[in-house]
Amino acid sequence: MIFDIFPFTLPFTSNLPSTSESSSMTIHGIASNLSTVSSYGKVIPNSMMTNILQLSILTGKLELIAPKYDRPGFKKANGFRSIVKVINKFVPTLLEITQITQMDSPANIQRFISASKENNFPSKCVNAANSVLTILIELCDMAIDCHNNWSLVKDTKQKFLWLQRTYRYTHDRLSTHLQQYWAYHPVFWYESTIRKLLTLTTCTFAALSKPPNSLTALLSNEERGERLTSIVWKGDPFYQTGIINLVDNPLTSSISRLFLKYHKITAKNINIKRQKNWFIPSDGGSVTRVHDISSLRDGPLRDTVKLRLYQADSVTASGTVIIQIQGGGFMVDAHTVHTSYLKSWLPQLAGAIVLNIDYSLNVRYPVALQEIVDTLLWLTSPKTLNDVASTLQIIPTSIVILGDSCGGYLGLASCAVLRDIQDLAPDEITILPESIVCISPVMAPVNLNYSPSLLLSILDPFLCPAINLQVLSLYSSGITLDSECHSTLDATTSSSQAPMSSGYVEESLWFTINRCMFNKYPCWFDCDPVVFEKRLIKMTDKLFSPYISILTSYDLTRLSSDLRIHLITSELDVQLDSAFEFERVWEGKITIDVVEDLPHGFYAFAPFSNAAKIASQVCLDRLKQAIGLQAQSTECDINF
Repeated sequence: MIFDIFPFTLPFTSNLPSTSESSSMTIHGIASNLSTVSSYGKVIPNSMMTNILQLSILTGKLELIAPKYDRPGFKKANGFRSIVKVINKFVPTLLEITQITQMDSPANIQRFISASKENNFPSKCVNAANSVLTILIELCDMAIDCHNNWSLVKDTKQKFLWLQRTYRYTHDRLSTHLQQYWAYHPVFWYESTIRKLLTLTTCTFAALSKPPNSLTALLSNEERGERLTSIVWKGDPFYQTGIINLVDNPLTSSISRLFLKYHKITAKNINIKRQKNWFIPSDGGSVTRVHDISSLRDGPLRDTVKLRLYQADSVTASGTVIIQIQGGGFMVDAHTVHTSYLKSWLPQLAGAIVLNIDYSLNVRYPVALQEIVDTLLWLTSPKTLNDVASTLQIIPTSIVILGDSCGGYLGLASCAVLRDIQDLAPDEITILPESIVCISPVMAPVNLNYSPSLLLSILDPFLCPAINLQVLSLYSSGITLDSECHSTLDATTSSSQAPMSSGYVEESLWFTINRCMFNKYPCWFDCDPVVFEKRLIKMTDKLFSPYISILTSYDLTRLSSDLRIHLITSELDVQLDSAFEFERVWEGKITIDVVEDLPHGFYAFAPFSNAAKIASQVCLDRLKQAIGLQAQSTECDINF
């Protein structure tokens, strides 16, 4: 086994029980037993016993708070409940360390004490677990702060700034403990199969971060923990996404095409001409009509938008078009991942075709949104009807948007733009999208309230603090690096006058990988606290515009009468609260499915995890419902 190369394997290799197999004991049960067994003091440090007892008390407070944030008519799920669940998922590790279930006689207690001394038990197991307990205590404290300030702080901007400051300063307080977490207990809260896969992935991140020295991360837990802590908090903004983008390469693309052919799915690339009359200004204003958009766009002009067409050969095209807008934090192209489930979905969609929009990555607002709107205008305008019919061999009769992660936000924002265009020129659009189906939804960069589930990003390898901060700065200002701030965010002009970075931040993938591995370019937030505060405020000002912060700055009632929303999220998704926050303000038809024990982007793990595969069926069922088909009932289908 590849895991055997690691010197200390117990926590790292996920030998502990899987989520479904773990003990039903909670953190309260361990705390209760520890307080009654005096012999534990001989083995377990007082600091660990204190942490367990404190965590039990804080967890109890969250359990009292959580029901207040449940939404009527929906599954009992929110960020407070998620944090409690994560805490209890660490219980199997604590049981393994404390052997509390075996402390039923003096002989067993003495045997445990002797074995722990021989294996240097406290220094390896207890210290690492104690660090995780410290992190979990900090999570509880921050979640309780969210609750205490929920009604006291009214300003949405201040709530947003609180979270960004939390990202920045939590690292300073927990750096040593985070190194222990990534070294010995990475993603312990994930489903067992996904946990093993991501353990390998994060180990790869660490080993390739600064070769050749970083290769020692393959052999040293401490080295791995130190490097991963640096990567997920202050690493190069394009490092993780650059590695992930390597998944889409000539080899995997060829394999994907073979699989599609085997499943009788036609796949081809299409380049459509971009419209020239409807312009989304970069200053945050509403869409406007211009004579020629070409001179107004940022960066080098792309005359076309690339689409990927997928169609099942076994059924006749029905006229339903599913517009797929992939997520990835505006930085990741993972279309190979999406074809892995589309090949089995398409034959079940009664002739619907899928158009995947290959929008520009690593660009600031509104470059990607403009490309998506241009695609929808091509599809819905009477001026391009003949071109659409000859290209797709159908005339669209209905349109459904399928988005994942930030693809859900881009889909919703594009619907808002189309509605505004239709109000200005009713004859320009013949048909509007009927539904949005969003998996692991991120419905807006800025939420209306505090989001306790986002605090879990402290423990997440992909939606980690560095990525979250970089996504916001990249999309709002085009800025990712400290060096880019001197003439932009650090400028003495006001936030509305300060020039922003170019709309395009494109570079070759291999150049990015080389830059990440062998050079050090500080992130925009890796700076003096005073400078960070000034940059954060200026960057945030750019976010509160109608098509970016759509929950806070756009009148959603203009969409809710005609647009149906289907959200599929999961209990351990750091964006869980985003789904329910959207439901609070959406007055139209909406369904929310919450699948258990799975993280953000669970559908990507369907080929490896049976739990993710079952949950993906829920996504297919909602897509069928969106296009008017009967959905299949599944054991984890949660309908509300």
